[in-house]
Amino acid sequence: MCSKKNTSFFVIVFILLLTDLYAYAGEKKIVHLVAHRRFHKVDATMQLHEEIVKQAFVHAGYTVIFHSRPFIRALSAVQDGKFHAIYTTFRNKEREKIFYASDAYLSTKIFFYKKKDKTIFYDGSIHSLKPYRIGITRGWSVNDKFDSAKDLNITYVNRPIQLISMLHNERIDITPFDTFQVQTFIQQVDPKYKKLTVPIYPPARKATVHALFSKKISGNKKRMQHFNEGLKKIISNGTIRKIEQKYGLETGLLKSGKDTDE
Repeated sequence: MCSKKNTSFFVIVFILLLTDLYAYAGEKKIVHLVAHRRFHKVDATMQLHEEIVKQAFVHAGYTVIFHSRPFIRALSAVQDGKFHAIYTTFRNKEREKIFYASDAYLSTKIFFYKKKDKTIFYDGSIHSLKPYRIGITRGWSVNDKFDSAKDLNITYVNRPIQLISMLHNERIDITPFDTFQVQTFIQQVDPKYKKLTVPIYPPARKATVHALFSKKISGNKKRMQHFNEGLKKIISNGTIRKIEQKYGLETGLLKSGKDTDE
């Protein structure tokens, strides 16, 4: 027979193990993600982003809760540790100092866009941008050279949808968007602009899209690693292919598993 002393010992050990188990489950159970989702109900691109990140986390054992904030507020909130991560974001040198960047979950290109009838001379250099009025959403990244340029004529806005109207009202000459975003915002402003808004070659950047995790939340580096593991699972088990077919959009993940951000 066990003594009361031994019984008490085993009960205490059991309680401690159970407590650790619940703490671990609680840590993994929920992840709070934020982005600018104001148009998500009518937008296949945003739905694509959300389904990829959700499925990656689900395959890693998480429940995902999505939140919406204007982009610059969302970025700041994650930096301050109010949410675990922001998605739909590009990686750059400054952001890598502040956040943990996940593996890429989408590949795209960033172009400067102009009105079809407007002549713009752009050769890919920062110098060639100097004559033009450039509109950009506050907090967005184009590429490292553009992001650090000091002598460009830039107008900042809080909402990216404003840039389409500004472009066609000739308040700006050019504005940067990735190939997924631009059609979304044109559709929101006026579908007739679709044929009147054209990209300027070469692209400003071949970019990959990432989730950026706050460095101020304990365990967040592990959450990022779990996300990366879940992403690998949905690539290998065919989930990504089904998502692409559902929305009629290519992620770039099936062409190459490599991070090709430039």
